[in-house]
Amino acid sequence: MNKQLLGIVIVIISFLILAGVVYVVFLGNSPIPSFLRGGEETTEVVPEAETPVATVSDKPRVPEAVIRQRPAETKPEAKEIEPIKRSDVSEFNKNDLMRMAASFAERFGSYSNHSNFSNIIDLKVFMSVKMEKWADTFVAEQMKKGLSDAIYFGITTKAVGKEVKTFDDDIGFASVLVSTRRREYTGTTSNLSNTYDQGVQINFVNERGAWKIDEAKWQDK
Repeated sequence: MNKQLLGIVIVIISFLILAGVVYVVFLGNSPIPSFLRGGEETTEVVPEAETPVATVSDKPRVPEAVIRQRPAETKPEAKEIEPIKRSDVSEFNKNDLMRMAASFAERFGSYSNHSNFSNIIDLKVFMSVKMEKWADTFVAEQMKKGLSDAIYFGITTKAVGKEVKTFDDDIGFASVLVSTRRREYTGTTSNLSNTYDQGVQINFVNERGAWKIDEAKWQDK
């Protein structure tokens, strides 16, 4: 074999070897990792995350900051109770007070030693707390004296005039001067022994919404 033929054989063998390498690398199952080979897209399967199972103890937690910002629970306001108001002037005016004062003066000033002080006791419903105490004390003292009723004595009183001296609805005080004519009877109810004019000042106070007589002052004859 000459040198020219040997060179051709070597070239053919080299070509075959190169062709085999190319086939193995590019067309066969190469053991080279895919990320080194390049040119191929791979899809990596990511395992699905397990869904957590809620338990009884898994309660939603409220951030501490939110808890602190919650408004405090408020109790329903007690309904404020309203105080008793004094009578309005339009409901109980000066004329009403004058009529009441005149009527009181006539009954209060009419007395007999046979009536057991009914002229005072029967009028307590119109009196203030202060005057009621005065009435109880006065009647008790007169009863202790044991005044004689063997000889009849009585006085009748008739209102002949009336005048409002003071009227202050804001503080609940009023004063009415009643002019009266008084007649005294001795021995019998028909035996007139004396007649005279006398004024009486009737003072009112407003207690718990009602006008009450607080004092009765007889003036000089």
